[in-house]
Amino acid sequence: MYMCVKKQKRVTVLRNIRNMLESILEEEAKAKQSSGKDSSIGGGSKIVDERNGTLIANVKDTEHLLGLVQKCIVDKCQYRLSNGSSGDVSLYLSYADSHFYEFSEDDHSYLINDPDNPESGKKIKKNAEEMVQFYNQLATKHSDHISYLEDPIHKQDSDCWIDLTQSLQSNSQTANTNATSPAKVIGNSIFESVPEHVQPAIANVTFA
Repeated sequence: MYMCVKKQKRVTVLRNIRNMLESILEEEAKAKQSSGKDSSIGGGSKIVDERNGTLIANVKDTEHLLGLVQKCIVDKCQYRLSNGSSGDVSLYLSYADSHFYEFSEDDHSYLINDPDNPESGKKIKKNAEEMVQFYNQLATKHSDHISYLEDPIHKQDSDCWIDLTQSLQSNSQTANTNATSPAKVIGNSIFESVPEHVQPAIANVTFA
């Protein structure tokens, strides 16, 4: 995850968020250890680069991460989360495709951690349509502070990239005029690792 902070106070804000988040994660790890649960979840999470707000978080799932960030940034540090220029901090979620899910090129299916029991290590299978639905629900629920989703889909699943981008655009057009714009999709590995995708993306703007 990346945090975008207003330039004039970036270092101070990120330092405050880092210190508070590390404190929250440490408290969570200790609480789990005392209750006999897996204390590795939460431990070791840190902001690794104060210049761009890069956060490496050892958490059980995306909702867990966003809940911790909300608690840290809004409740504890008293900053404003916003998808845009009005707040102090906005979020970019980067899904490293080799870590968040396992992709099968045979049937274009995805294996992700079971969202109902993320600490079990159990994987569940999702097809491309279900992955689009997952990201749409995430972007809608947190539309007020998630600005971008980077590499949410595997680089070889170009059809799913198009479906997700079109779906987010469609949700934006059907929302009321006062609604916050939905998260935008950023393709990094899909273009860097598979350069033959660049020209079709230029010809079809919904691809990227």
